[in-house]
Amino acid sequence: MARYPNAIWDPANPANEGGPMGKIRLVVDHIEQGTESGTNAWFQNVKAKVSAHFGISKLGQVFQFVDTDKIAWAEQDYNDVAVSIEHEGLSGQAFTDQQVAAEAKLGAWIHKTHGVPVQRTTVPTGTGWITHAELGVAGGNHPECPGAIATKQLPAILKAINKVIDPGHLPRPVFPPSKAE
Repeated sequence: MARYPNAIWDPANPANEGGPMGKIRLVVDHIEQGTESGTNAWFQNVKAKVSAHFGISKLGQVFQFVDTDKIAWAEQDYNDVAVSIEHEGLSGQAFTDQQVAAEAKLGAWIHKTHGVPVQRTTVPTGTGWITHAELGVAGGNHPECPGAIATKQLPAILKAINKVIDPGHLPRPVFPPSKAE
């Protein structure tokens, strides 16, 4: 069982998930096209036939719907090799600063837990972070997910993930000497 310790566990209906994952090589960013509560409820609906591994609210709260050792139904032909991250909002909107910060911590956990390299890929045969739109027809044919503005944020998200993984590479603050010196 692979659960992110900083997420609220809100399991999808068991009818909306698949069997065991294969070798995870992709992290797919999505937009929910609505609210976090609406998405969470949809994943509970036995008739939905969809799910995702994670959802991040606009305020940065992370929800986990499916263990990352099980298939979530979010990327069609890539379901067994991809961890899916939904973001509250609408296509064309930017991810909030809180969503970026939350994905940085979650992404570091995914990297450490599953070995997905913290890098950008734009092709479904690649390895790293990709958008749902970039998966094309075989990925469910969602050309506006998460949208151009959010897609442009991926380099900043990857940089933030790397800062979580290795905070030592950040410049150290220089403090003035104390008056006692």
